[in-house]
Amino acid sequence: MRHRTVSGTSILPSPDDVDTALICSVFLSKEASAAARRGLVLRVAQRRLCALSSWADTTTSAGAPYDEGGGWYPSRLCRARVCALTLLSDSYSESPSSMRSLRVWLGFAISLLFIWFAFRGQDYDLIWHALRSAEYIWLLPALGAYFLGVGVRAVRWHYLLRPVQNIPSRRLFPIVVVGYLGNNVLPFRAGEIVRSYALSARFRVRKSSALATIAIERIFDGLTMLAFMLTASLTIAFTRDLRHLALVASLLFALLTAGLFLMVLFPAVRVRLLALATGALPERFGMRIEQMAASFFEGLGILRRRHELLSVALTSLLAWLCEASMYLLVARAFSLDISPSGILLVTAVANLATLIPSSPGYVGPFEAGVVLALNGALGINRELALSYAVVLHAALYFPVTLLGLFFWWRESLSWREVRRAATVEEAVR
Repeated sequence: MRHRTVSGTSILPSPDDVDTALICSVFLSKEASAAARRGLVLRVAQRRLCALSSWADTTTSAGAPYDEGGGWYPSRLCRARVCALTLLSDSYSESPSSMRSLRVWLGFAISLLFIWFAFRGQDYDLIWHALRSAEYIWLLPALGAYFLGVGVRAVRWHYLLRPVQNIPSRRLFPIVVVGYLGNNVLPFRAGEIVRSYALSARFRVRKSSALATIAIERIFDGLTMLAFMLTASLTIAFTRDLRHLALVASLLFALLTAGLFLMVLFPAVRVRLLALATGALPERFGMRIEQMAASFFEGLGILRRRHELLSVALTSLLAWLCEASMYLLVARAFSLDISPSGILLVTAVANLATLIPSSPGYVGPFEAGVVLALNGALGINRELALSYAVVLHAALYFPVTLLGLFFWWRESLSWREVRRAATVEEAVR
């Protein structure tokens, strides 16, 4: 490793040399363990910090970047870079993997808790009888209504992406389905990251911009569910649990909506918050975060376009009405006499329940939400409600997952790249 000299005396390497050590550690990543990579980077960083502190204490020119002979002097900027190197080395440790494993196990634990809630006190003979007696021919029109709704979601995403790139809805449909695949096989709604990766790989849209449009989607989805609950409340008496759910969801989506509009309509506030977030970081990382933030806010451009925002609202309503139609048709398979208001309530509660972090496919919270609405508010017995929830969830899960696998294969996408994108997204959090 080369050294710069002052009057023939070797002093610290340049910051580029320190970065070279980091690059070497990344190269070793294919053959060395995570702990070995972390140890290498830490040793390099610690040596630089010790040498830097010792040299700064014995020189009177520590604040100057170079002397007249071209030698490099350490500065506070260099201290920040070496400290950043030490912190960055944590990304090569085993702890992120351990944290992901902890989150996955936590998700499964939450799912088991909700499964227990849904199945407790059930008569399994009655459940089996309801499953055997169902007329599954109703699943055919139900799936037709569901995939029509998925197509409408592709149209909605087309409107959201217009400020970034004008992509036809038919070309977005496979990516929307791939996103459903991700949510069904990965925990904690990682399908949103999968969808942003697929869009980036196919159309070169920045992942931050794609995630911003998906964030707007989720807010419109939540507001639509609240509108469904409000409509249902006109004719159905809510239980205490349903009132609490409506209150919490209203506060959550009101805050998220206000926050996004605040960031878009008042750039000065956005700039100030971003400066506070990046002020203590090294310049290199601060610039990277600022670039990602710029891409993210570019994806929020639809919030400045009133007419297209109306189109997003209408397509959100239409997409969820299509899915509610699926819920109604599956109810016909079990001979459930549920009013349109009741179907809107079941649709809203079941989908709001899936916001709770859980295992892949929302197993547990979805069933608990359906039982809560059908049994608690509509008076349908728990066994029949649970049988309906299980079949409905299977119809929502398996067809779109299989179609997503087909599109994944056709688009030649990579799970490794998705994992890398997820790691970067966790680091930004």
